[in-house]
Amino acid sequence: MVDGRHSQHEFHLYEWPENEMTEILDVAFELVERRVRRRFGLEVWFLAARLKQINDAPRVMRDRMAGQRIRRLSGFTERVAEWVRQQWQGGKASYTKGGPPTLMATCFAVLSEECIGTLSAWPQQRRQSVISFLKSQQSVADGLFATASVRREDCDQTSHCDPEYIRLQLTYFSLTALHALQEVPSHPLAFARRFLNPSFALGWVDGGPWDNPWNQSNRVMFLLRFLIHLATKEGEDAAWLVYDRLLDYLLERQNQETGLWHGASHASVREGVFAAYHFFPFFFWRGRAVPHPERIIDSVLSIQHADGLFGEQQGGGACEDLDAIDTLVKFSLVTEHRATEVRNALIRALDRLLLLQNPDGGFPDQPLQASDLQRSLRRRVADGLGVTKVLNRPFLLPRTHYSGWQTMGAAKGESTMWAAWFRPLAIRLILARNPDLSESPIPGCFHSLPGLGWHNPMPSGTSA
Repeated sequence: MVDGRHSQHEFHLYEWPENEMTEILDVAFELVERRVRRRFGLEVWFLAARLKQINDAPRVMRDRMAGQRIRRLSGFTERVAEWVRQQWQGGKASYTKGGPPTLMATCFAVLSEECIGTLSAWPQQRRQSVISFLKSQQSVADGLFATASVRREDCDQTSHCDPEYIRLQLTYFSLTALHALQEVPSHPLAFARRFLNPSFALGWVDGGPWDNPWNQSNRVMFLLRFLIHLATKEGEDAAWLVYDRLLDYLLERQNQETGLWHGASHASVREGVFAAYHFFPFFFWRGRAVPHPERIIDSVLSIQHADGLFGEQQGGGACEDLDAIDTLVKFSLVTEHRATEVRNALIRALDRLLLLQNPDGGFPDQPLQASDLQRSLRRRVADGLGVTKVLNRPFLLPRTHYSGWQTMGAAKGESTMWAAWFRPLAIRLILARNPDLSESPIPGCFHSLPGLGWHNPMPSGTSA
């Protein structure tokens, strides 16, 4: 590692600090020699002899890994909090360091601070400044948020990431952030009143892009949250009928073999896990049983990668990893099915998540992979000799866009506000289920309404 982070050597998928590598080797090897070699970069080689007798090596290894885990957990929320603090610009926050402040990033910053425990300590003046900004983004006419900032040309894949999707998402997160601040919007959600008609709501859901159930599940999540707001804040009791009808609709379409939703395209188990996560909290919060909990756990365990994470590829993603971790945590509370495997899977995920924290205190949405760092021989020679001027263009890391929206871009491996909420949230969930993995509880809390960030440590039972 270089200064605690990946050296960007293209053949190194994983790296460890020297002291941790030595601890790992000491379990079964006697260190004979340590060599430092310089070619196109710094290389450290260990020459070791296998011990003839290994005394209780598995236990020693577990103890040392536990020690490393405790060290990484110590102060990790404070480091995240400092990174988040640096992205605030008055009552607004940026998605990445040095980026422009946006409504979406501001919502993520509020929810990150709720999760890690700093939101409750905000002075009233700061709280009011953020609340004023959030409320100023709402349209008086229809109740949607930041509609003027959404353009079709800024969407990567307009078939699924369309302006309506982004507007609904902005409104969802604005509601959630205001709730975390113990506030409500200034104006009614006029656009959502059409969903009080059960036939319209069911038709809207049924006619959505179920060829991509992962994407469609987000739209359903937005709608369920809007219905909760209409019922609890605008006095529309009819919203509960629609809410329950939507849950019935979902149960009628649940796959009995996987416990998930695969849509018209018969999406993969992995995509089904990512979709189902957006539904489950609304069942648990309402006290509704979710059938096939054992199949759900089987499905999630089947998609874990060797690195402990759950994304489409090794290295994970802030959203995908949370989807799987939250589902394992919730359903392990209602069934003992494969309990040891679930615990081990969560521990593996925790250890990997802690390694993802960047030196600046933030977390990446998607960490760098070896394939992202591949460079030509010409570039490696030029980099090694310090003569990069001979190259036609600089080496650039791949970029990702949150939710396919170009205004929310970041280089792979770069700390983002989305990850500053979702990575600590995933860690909090694992520790809530396995408190023995930490020496003391981490500060902060879960969100109090269903959707992203919500968790009840004593969920309602499920039916087989």
